Amino acid sequence: MNGFSKPNMDPRRRPRGPLEESSQFIKGVGPARQVLLERLGITTVEDLISHFPRGYYDRRDLVSVGKMRPGSSATFIATILAVSLRRVRGGRTILTVAVGDETGVVNLVFFNQPYLEKLFKQGERVVASGDIGLYRDRLQIVSPDYEVIGGELTESLLNAGRIVPVYPLTAGISQRMMRKIVMAASEKCTGHIRENLTGELMKLFDVPSRDEAFRQVHYPDSYDALERARRRFKIEEIFFLHLLLKERRAGLTSAKPRPPIAAPHPLLERFLGLLPFELTGAQKRVLDEIRGDVEKGG
Repeated sequence: MNGFSKPNMDPRRRPRGPLEESSQFIKGVGPARQVLLERLGITTVEDLISHFPRGYYDRRDLVSVGKMRPGSSATFIATILAVSLRRVRGGRTILTVAVGDETGVVNLVFFNQPYLEKLFKQGERVVASGDIGLYRDRLQIVSPDYEVIGGELTESLLNAGRIVPVYPLTAGISQRMMRKIVMAASEKCTGHIRENLTGELMKLFDVPSRDEAFRQVHYPDSYDALERARRRFKIEEIFFLHLLLKERRAGLTSAKPRPPIAAPHPLLERFLGLLPFELTGAQKRVLDEIRGDVEKGG
């Protein structure tokens, strides 16, 4: 869904704005983690905010443990209180993770997954959901959907109580980590994302501004807002693809072959320098293809 390519940056030219800065300098990245991000094609801040989620978890309706009832389902945030791994006949295992809040305790139960014991650490928070059952007068959820989200309240708010993004990842980068990094990049870009569609087009297709679309794609207020943001970026791709096809069509219908025009292109660079906004990755990709056609002639 991304639709963006990395900006064609000259390493000798200093970034003209936050979007062109190296993603290495975003809070939570650094040199080692930057190497991991580059496996995902991320080198700039623009690449980070253009790293769109592959899906979402709906974690808006959270309940307290004390309100859970057997036979119902629930999504909740709780603190890990104790972890117990028990081996039974036949080499099978039962991992029980006791979690709770100020209203009560519930057990998360996992069969034959002993490796999960290292994942759950006492004192950390977990967001979980599943069907509520009762075993020996204790609430339990067998094989819940879960995610360990750390111990800080701010991390809990970032990973639950809302529609939460699920990002494409690489080894060494967790969902929790990627959410924090993308959020930091988004905050850095506030006020620096320039519009590239006219007001008439946005009104015609009922889509938000570019800045708002990025915010809603990463942390949507609702699924309707998410759909409008997605539509916004699809319109961008179609719009600039149309410009490329129009230029190529004009070349095909030309009676005379076009002579090649060697780089550099001073008039084009002058024009780009006068634009009141930065070109997006998609626009730069289209421009590079046009440059290639012009330099080949035909």
